[in-house]
Amino acid sequence: MLVWIELRLTYVVYVIDDDVRTGQKRSVWAEIGTGWKLTKGRVWKLLCLSLSFLGWYILTAFTLGILGIWLMPYYNLAIAETYEQSKEDKY
Repeated sequence: MLVWIELRLTYVVYVIDDDVRTGQKRSVWAEIGTGWKLTKGRVWKLLCLSLSFLGWYILTAFTLGILGIWLMPYYNLAIAETYEQSKEDKY
């Protein structure tokens, strides 16, 4: 249940960033609602994407976190790309 909620809130950071860039001022709850709506029907895709990085996270543990320097930007870029695709599909 907690994983599902976390996946549904994945895009909230990107929604806030888009609103800051465009100069829109909305409440936090409006931002969360928009992010929640964008992930509707995409939770399974986000879960599969997150699980595809599981091996890399294990390797990061073996390198004592050094691999994370390259892994985290790559993971965040993958999530940002799915956000952009979701945004194009909704609008």
